[in-house]
Amino acid sequence: MSKKKPDQIRMAVGLLYLALALGLMGPFIDDSFRRIPGIAILISALTAVFTVVLIEFISIGRNWARMVYFGLTILGLPFSFMSLYRHLAGDEYLLVASAVVQLVAHGIAFYWVFIGPAKWWFKPVERKPDREAVP
Repeated sequence: MSKKKPDQIRMAVGLLYLALALGLMGPFIDDSFRRIPGIAILISALTAVFTVVLIEFISIGRNWARMVYFGLTILGLPFSFMSLYRHLAGDEYLLVASAVVQLVAHGIAFYWVFIGPAKWWFKPVERKPDREAVP
């Protein structure tokens, strides 16, 4: 892993934070936060903290973090599309726009992190064995 972080990684991390912020603002947009039970708020807060930790590990080049984040995002896609459909049916266009921006931000971020030229930044550096350690 090189010392200098590629610009694509910086932008990808910014997009992941944008998607997180939009996701956290959703209940406040439609005023449903007043109906959310306390345990749901606690779970949302813990999920947000876990997401921030993953994004930060992606930012410092940890390959496992990008794999975990990608896997969790793929697992959440069906729920995102169901929510998007529900908001479309309810004429909640601001929430629809927020969900679309989140999906696009994730798509671009994953392109930069997995397919774009910065993907090589996550590759581990091959280490040569010490001569003294070999008998």
